[in-house]
Order: sequence, then structure tokens, then C-alpha cells
Amino acid sequence: MIEERSKLLSSISKKENISINLLKRNISGGLAVVLANKNRKNIKPIAVGKDLTVKVNANIGASPDDVCLKKELKKLNVAMEAGGGCGDGFDYSPLFF
Repeated sequence: MIEERSKLLSSISKKENISINLLKRNISGGLAVVLANKNRKNIKPIAVGKDLTVKVNANIGASPDDVCLKKELKKLNVAMEAGGGCGDGFDYSPLFF
């Protein structure tokens, strides 16, 4: 368990380009958290908080109560302009319709 946690924090610190000690300090001080669900397989854990990159999350998709493609595309464009992506390493340019 400890070795698994160390690998997780090491992976996150490399991706975030910060020292593992700074990451640990921020987590233990309540300034950062690791987002990872141990019940899910093949996830890429990330951390959010102090000294870490900004993460962008957008809920894209029409609900049965509010169907408006134009509004959903606007949300997508705003998220992409804010640096959002699919987390797959590709660079997505904003869509303009």
C-alpha cells in the first residue's frame, strides 16, 4: 500500500513538474488533494490545489429538460479556451460555430 501510494505521488509530481516533497507537504497541509477512486481500474489520478496546474472540467451534453446544441457548443468552446482537453495529450483547438 505504501509503495503504491509512493508510485502514485511520484507519477503526479512528475506530471505536475513539482517535487514530490512539495506535493506531500501540500497534501498533508490540506492545500492539495489527489483525485483517484481505488474502486476504478485504469484511471489516471490527478491532484488539484496549491502549486498545481489548473484543471478544467465542463459538463457537455444536453439534458432532456434543456436541449440546445448551440449552448452546449458554447460551453465546449469556453472550456477549450480555458485550457481544457480530453486528458489524452492531444491539443484541441476551440470549435467555432
